[in-house]
Amino acid sequence: MQRYNLFSGGGVLPPYWGLGIKYRVKGDFDEAGVLRMANYFRNSHIPCDVLGLEPGWHSRSYSCSYVWSEKFPRPQEMIDSLWKMHLRLNLWEHAYVNPAAPFYKDLERMSGDFLVWRGLVPDFADPRAAAVFADYHRKNLVDKGIASFKLDECDNSNIVDGKATWGFPDMTRFPSGIDGEQMHQLFGSLYANTLADVYRRKNQRTYFDYRASNLFNSSLPAVLYSDIYGHDDYISMISTASFGGLLWSPELRDSKNETDFIRRLQTMLLAPQSVVDAWFLKNAPWFQLNRSLNNQDVKHERADELEKAGGVDVQGEDVADTLSIFGLCRLLQ
Repeated sequence: MQRYNLFSGGGVLPPYWGLGIKYRVKGDFDEAGVLRMANYFRNSHIPCDVLGLEPGWHSRSYSCSYVWSEKFPRPQEMIDSLWKMHLRLNLWEHAYVNPAAPFYKDLERMSGDFLVWRGLVPDFADPRAAAVFADYHRKNLVDKGIASFKLDECDNSNIVDGKATWGFPDMTRFPSGIDGEQMHQLFGSLYANTLADVYRRKNQRTYFDYRASNLFNSSLPAVLYSDIYGHDDYISMISTASFGGLLWSPELRDSKNETDFIRRLQTMLLAPQSVVDAWFLKNAPWFQLNRSLNNQDVKHERADELEKAGGVDVQGEDVADTLSIFGLCRLLQ
């Protein structure tokens, strides 16, 4: 594995903030909601290094416009405010380009002959298409202070219900000569490397998320993830992916009970990337473990204990010896 990693270009050297805590806010949050969560973390002295915005930051998201929506009327001011609070910003996107994207016309002749969600599928195997996509991101997002991206929907699979509800068919033809079947194997890697190269050219470290990989990507400053949520699956995937030369990331979302919450948090903290993905939660998961009650602002009876983790008794088990929830975060930092 050491030789494979070296042959692939060496291991990953993440930025310091990449080894901290990433918190993804609710998908429909506006600028005020994002800043509210940022202030909550800082005022509560809870470690957090990256805030992730979900599809709602786009003016069009399925497919993507890569343009700030009306929910964020002053994006640069928000980015600057978060930087002053030592919080980086991670933006969700996928690579299917909506007609509202400013670079849509530039990509029309350098994309596949099928649309996904009425959006172009860039032929990232063509350096010209990759350059158009990368240049827009550099000038309009990375140079403005965006620290990383979450690259979704590039795996042509919906593992949640077993039905492929997005993606392009195998018969798709791309200008580079690649067909859809070949592109399915390469799309995630080409996409991730296209954006990683933006930071590489700026001599700036990044650490982002992506949904599909291939060979020789162990030097990519990114962590593989999926939408599955089985805790047993998380444990096996972290170990097997590591032996395959890949970094794999579980997430903490809602939980069945306090024990489930603690165990998932332990796994998340010791993974290659620590992510709390609250894209469907109005409040932090420890405010209310139940998804429906969380969004109704109904506070869990032991929410303050879960937040402070000062030796909470979880169903008869003293977890003080096992994990101080955010104390471990502080220790690691």
